[in-house]
Amino acid sequence: MSNNPILIISGEQSGETYAGLLVRELQRINPALKFYGTGGERMKEAGVELLHHINQMAVVGISEVVRKYRTLRGIFTDVVNSIPNHSPQLAVLVDYPGFNLKLAAVLKERGIPVVWFMAPQVWAWKESRVKQMRRVIDTLVVGFKFEVEYFQKHGIAANYFGHPLVDLLTTLESQKRAALPNSIPTIAYLPGSRKGEIARHWPLVREVAALLGERFRHVVQRAPSIPPDLLLGNGANIEILSQPHSALMQADVALVKSGTSTMEATIFGVPYALFYRTSAINFAIFSRLAKVRQLGIANIIAGKEIVREFLQTDATPQRLADEIRRLATDAGYRQQVAADLLQVRNSLEAPGVHARIAEHIASTYGLRPTTPL
Repeated sequence: MSNNPILIISGEQSGETYAGLLVRELQRINPALKFYGTGGERMKEAGVELLHHINQMAVVGISEVVRKYRTLRGIFTDVVNSIPNHSPQLAVLVDYPGFNLKLAAVLKERGIPVVWFMAPQVWAWKESRVKQMRRVIDTLVVGFKFEVEYFQKHGIAANYFGHPLVDLLTTLESQKRAALPNSIPTIAYLPGSRKGEIARHWPLVREVAALLGERFRHVVQRAPSIPPDLLLGNGANIEILSQPHSALMQADVALVKSGTSTMEATIFGVPYALFYRTSAINFAIFSRLAKVRQLGIANIIAGKEIVREFLQTDATPQRLADEIRRLATDAGYRQQVAADLLQVRNSLEAPGVHARIAEHIASTYGLRPTTPL
């Protein structure tokens, strides 16, 4: 086993959370392993030497990529320039495909093995990336069982060990209903973890809460990457919660922006409605390139719409309020959605996902200690 460090790259909130847990599991197998790369607080706490923080890297859509191009290009250059100095024995790239596919090509040219953790959703859009993935990835770890067959059809061996969110949320899931002090239904709002998402979604959330009124308790989840001042102008008596996952832990139903948050709601078993707004140009590009009819991963796994999706102009305050009200007050409807979500949850495998991934990586790339610990 080499003493050289492992390069690990994440560019957004959910990916860096998974990366932090994976680093800890690899260190459990071999405490001598060292890591450096890009990420956030969880990776830093796990001992990763950060070249750049994800706060500089998070983008959604073409327009945000254009605005941040110079910054992202500088970060990319820094990472590439770090390779000769650090001589990494292995690279673990976590999602973030626009950046990481280019980096994987550089790593491949320099003979550094590439593990890709959480495959880009090329089955949904930008399928053209598959050919490049086949050229530059040595080990592919996917988060959904159906992705194994998809990538096999495209000549890529994919490894599935379960969805990483299962590890993160299973303990909290068991605590979810422990102490709900309110007799009135609680609605959780998850507007996003990026500033651009908050700019588009926060005014909408406030209007929905105002329409639903005091019959319900309203709580919003503030992501660590969102400064508190971005959630000002709260005229609907919405409680702002900063402890991770605390809104869903207290929720009876939820309004959730598309993305990883919908998987969190699925694992917690909270019936929800999915919504998303983006710029007109981003939506036009997505609509043209998308290969799936539905955006929500729970709907895709189920093969049918089990949670309603409200995208772009369909995401009006009145429509969202009507759906949340129905979920909160129609017990039969709410129970059916919850039952469908449970089936999806049960398909995500048992806890221990990161440990299984770490064991596979350690065995494949000789990362175990040469002498017993």
